[in-house]
Amino acid sequence: MKTYKNIRFKAAGNFQLEINTALSTISSAEKEELVNKMREITTKSWHDFKEVTYRWLDLADILLFVKKDGELIAFSSNKYFSDDLIIFLSTMVLPEYQCLGIAKKLQGIAVGFFVKDQMSRNGIKIWKNFSTLYFAYRTPNPRAVIAVSKHNVSSPLYGSEPSEKEMKMAKSVADIFSPTCHFDSEHFVIESAFKNSPELIYEGDAIPWSGNKIVDTYCATYLDYTNKKGNLMVVVGKINPFIKIASSFV
Repeated sequence: MKTYKNIRFKAAGNFQLEINTALSTISSAEKEELVNKMREITTKSWHDFKEVTYRWLDLADILLFVKKDGELIAFSSNKYFSDDLIIFLSTMVLPEYQCLGIAKKLQGIAVGFFVKDQMSRNGIKIWKNFSTLYFAYRTPNPRAVIAVSKHNVSSPLYGSEPSEKEMKMAKSVADIFSPTCHFDSEHFVIESAFKNSPELIYEGDAIPWSGNKIVDTYCATYLDYTNKKGNLMVVVGKINPFIKIASSFV
């Protein structure tokens, strides 16, 4: 099912949000249309992920696109993995629009739909777990790590000890995307995840450092950009209750 609505960001122009749900019921032609739109954005913002893009669509429960004045500028693919975990499969924004908070807003909207989905299936029970809903994703990008640092992120990065539940969530993310790669549970790192796609590995001046010494040192050490290991970090965090409440009114 596809719906549209106007949306605001910190820039002039007309922004339109496209919301795609019930993705398991779409036709082959509709699938190709959505994949081509994602590939258009990934190619302009990073690289063409080709077959991986189909994987993002096949796994997704909700797929969001943003257009500005008719131009496609961003997408976010997300999976309701369990009753208490949403996985951000992939969110990308064209470089010239990456300072507008678009990625964070799209993920917040996805969280809102996730909460609504849980309420429709579990009713009042969802309120018992309202404070223990989680998000997770994988990334090689230090900026994508620091962006969620205020959300009770469960990672050895901040010196905290992840719970058994959070460890299982991180391992689930690793298994979905890279089932044949070793998951370093001590550091929440998927080793050699990009080994077959060396063009995706950051190096030199292309590394998007966060400016945070702890995050950048951790990423430099365990993602090992210098030796082009192709490692990815798994981020697991608790969803802020205020975000959940606000997003549920999408």
